[in-house]
Amino acid sequence: MMAGKLTEEQRQDICKAYEQGKSGPIIAKELQINCSTVYDVLKKNGITIKKLTEANRKYWLNDTWLDNIDCEDKAYFLGLMWTDGNVNKDCGKFNLSFKEDDKYVLEYFSNILYGTNRVKSRVRNHVIFKTYEVVSNYAELYINSSNMTRKLINLGCIPNKTYSTRFPEWLNEDLYRHFIRGLIDGDGSILLTHSAGKIRPSVEFTGTIEIINDLEEILLKYLYIDIYINKRNRNKESINNIRSFRIYGFNKIKKFLDWIYQDSNIYFKRKYDKYIEFLQAYDDAVGKRFTIEQVYDICKLFDNGYSIIDISDQLDISQSSVRKILKRNNRTQVSLDIITTPDYLPDV
Repeated sequence: MMAGKLTEEQRQDICKAYEQGKSGPIIAKELQINCSTVYDVLKKNGITIKKLTEANRKYWLNDTWLDNIDCEDKAYFLGLMWTDGNVNKDCGKFNLSFKEDDKYVLEYFSNILYGTNRVKSRVRNHVIFKTYEVVSNYAELYINSSNMTRKLINLGCIPNKTYSTRFPEWLNEDLYRHFIRGLIDGDGSILLTHSAGKIRPSVEFTGTIEIINDLEEILLKYLYIDIYINKRNRNKESINNIRSFRIYGFNKIKKFLDWIYQDSNIYFKRKYDKYIEFLQAYDDAVGKRFTIEQVYDICKLFDNGYSIIDISDQLDISQSSVRKILKRNNRTQVSLDIITTPDYLPDV
């Protein structure tokens, strides 16, 4: 059958089937037309013909999944690609690899992309300081798709990205926290350091100075928290634009971790477990000292003209704690809705 004899509905079916992963020969067989007719329709509709390796792939692939970044899964996946992904433009493929313990995250995305588990377990040898070798188990997911590879590059996930990544400004603000959770799972840490009988928590992330500066601006704008930026030499012989940031203080860390984990469906379990461990430490160090209601009462009494001494006497709270809470509130207009974030609690 010639391309000109096809109905408009048949033309649209050919394009849709091809974009969903079916090869030209399979489409031709299903519609009982020549394979050349299929490719003629695709070219006239501006659809790029896949490379032979893609056209002959054995497994179905949802290679239009990244065409519209509109949900948690996609934003989180991009965060992982920004940190742990490897993009090969020439071969039209990319991959993600994690520790074997985090294999389930790759399996989650493999099922989205392939409809089945295509994750491979491998062994990697590391030579440390040219003296001894360390063997580690890791999991890897390869995606062979020129369309998805091209889309990733257009979104900002470029080959050899170590020293050149930026925060994707095009991303919907509602998805920022999921993308950042992917960054933290890829190249970040949640630390609970024990010192002098106390727990000193911190959150750390390492990346280019550009993405660190972008994150600093975002966290200040949306969470009203500042970060400490530290210069970090990963390789003294290369362009030194690698930095690390840290968030210190129970209140700031809780606000940040609550933000990235609240109502989230996908994350590294070992880092989420650190978050839960942090929450316990937070309750022990801060949460049991002052409730949100107590903080609200302090602010309300102050707004009604009570002195620090009067508030201290009435609520049986030390004057220094009252003063610290009022200072942290900056004593602007206060409402119960506003005083629901941990920043209204005294730092520890």
